[in-house]
Amino acid sequence: MFGMLDVAGTTPLNLPFQGPQVRGFGYLHDGSVDTLFRFFNANVFRNDSVGGPNVGFQNNQQRRDVEQFMLAFDSNLAPVVGQQITLDASNAGVVGPRIDLLRARDAVNECDLIVKGTVNGEARGWMWSGSGAFLPDRLDEPVVSDAALRALATVPGQALTYTCMPPGSGVRTGIDRDEDGFLDRDELDAGTDPADPASFPGAAASLVPTRVLKLRDGATASKRAITFRSNTKQSTGSHIVPPAEGSAGDPTVGGATLTVYNATGVTADVVQIDLPAAGWSPVGGKTLKGWRFKSTDHALGIRRVVVKGDQILVRGGKDGWTYSLDEPEQESIAVRLRLGTSDGWCAAAPAQMKGNPPSTAKSDRPGLFAGQPKSPAPAVCPPLPGGGSPSGAFVETAPRS
Repeated sequence: MFGMLDVAGTTPLNLPFQGPQVRGFGYLHDGSVDTLFRFFNANVFRNDSVGGPNVGFQNNQQRRDVEQFMLAFDSNLAPVVGQQITLDASNAGVVGPRIDLLRARDAVNECDLIVKGTVNGEARGWMWSGSGAFLPDRLDEPVVSDAALRALATVPGQALTYTCMPPGSGVRTGIDRDEDGFLDRDELDAGTDPADPASFPGAAASLVPTRVLKLRDGATASKRAITFRSNTKQSTGSHIVPPAEGSAGDPTVGGATLTVYNATGVTADVVQIDLPAAGWSPVGGKTLKGWRFKSTDHALGIRRVVVKGDQILVRGGKDGWTYSLDEPEQESIAVRLRLGTSDGWCAAAPAQMKGNPPSTAKSDRPGLFAGQPKSPAPAVCPPLPGGGSPSGAFVETAPRS
């Protein structure tokens, strides 16, 4: 970007190579102009072009004055936002201190630090977690320490670029580009498009009704709970059919993923739990009738899942169940369950109507959500809640917990 060839439409400046830079964002829609001064050299700002001699800048001093005026505007972003630097096998001594600075500014919520690069031939991304490690763009991979990530860049061809992004945009720019709840590398592995929120693993999920959906929250972990039931025995649409042993949906091989989230976007609540293969077992004798998951680990958040012909049951709660019900209302909550790499099932239920006149006040309130019993299958599987403005340029952020 910096020290580049002249941009069409600007007065030629023939900038030489500017040396190592930490600036990450340029001007114009594509960031192709490096400074405001260069931007003000565009033909439309000259006094010998559009509008004649009475329009536009008469000299470079006027350009410099307006440049300083523009830079005086407060954008509510810290100066570190946009700083970017690339680490490779040859420059750790120079680049290392700058990475330390970017981490330090992330720690005080001035930016979200992300890392992008190619490792082992794969395009990868990470986001600084604020807890001493980087979160990868694969769900089943462990977090990566700062030192371990820097070590990857010492391999020739594995240069890593660190960028301080606007607060609140780290997930989108670092590990989940379309903010659909499925991480970028997981989507690429599954053959879906990480840039399209309508394309994700399980996008073709079977739509099933909700017989029971109830969530509780409280000041202590013992108050948290979730119960979900679906029954398609009387359904005229999709039926719940357990995947066969050895198939892509065999949970004893590929585990399972449960996602529970706000279905209307009135809150940003999303809980996604990986149900490991070791907890699954087949139901039935010689003939497979379904699959059962059991766990006594309260930190997991789910203790029991049963998938049989025309039936799904989910129960959980306690420490590992983190869906918060601290908002005034939820309106509607959705549930997705995928066994292995199958598309799985999707259900959604609005809050239950009670009383006369009917109201959701008693079933949808802080600490409790009770879905409408026997809710029909949704017309489409609801998208996951979004994560902020597309640009992230003007944001209000809360401190990390």
